[in-house]
Amino acid sequence: MAERGLIYPEGKSDRAYKRGRETPGNGLSLALHVSGQQANANIWDAHEAALGRGDTLLYSAAAFWGKQREVMPAIADGRDARVIVYLRPQTELMGRAYSAVRARRDYSGSIEEYFEEARPEMHYLRKIEEIESWAGPMIVRPYNAVKGEGLIPDFLAQIGVDNDTALSVPELNIDRPEPVALPGNLRQRIIDEYAKENAEIERRYFAGENWLALT
Repeated sequence: MAERGLIYPEGKSDRAYKRGRETPGNGLSLALHVSGQQANANIWDAHEAALGRGDTLLYSAAAFWGKQREVMPAIADGRDARVIVYLRPQTELMGRAYSAVRARRDYSGSIEEYFEEARPEMHYLRKIEEIESWAGPMIVRPYNAVKGEGLIPDFLAQIGVDNDTALSVPELNIDRPEPVALPGNLRQRIIDEYAKENAEIERRYFAGENWLALT
């Protein structure tokens, strides 16, 4: 990537990924520093130095789509920023999120109770509009259409980088809990909850194609 003028700074969580464990992405340590939740001055200093040199930086973090959205403008620091998001259908995300939260936090509530906690974070259009207010138009992609081996080539295509064997990613056995199947009534509640804004996402970003069904 560096040969193509793109720098992917290593974050603390990358070490976990290399050992075959799931990681929240290389941008998490930077986001936690900016938000004051964790001191990572060396990572911030390296980020600032890279911006000063005019480097093009690539950051990935699930937290940028969650509570750390508010620090993204500070990380961009007035530079041109392109934000790409890969969306999962909310019904699928819910089953995976509930499985993960039970494994990580020893969560004992029901999946219906967890939905009540998680439902604001699955209003995708609100997040997209919030990010676009400072970053300009986002690139919105359907995760299920490119997941697995197609994700990296698709991402590279979005940022204008040719994919070749030099940029291949080794297979890693990431330890993720199996998603929980949703009860039928909850599945329908989720579909109804987000139907209007999913239709608007379809209109704005997918030329009217049903992105929920893209595989």
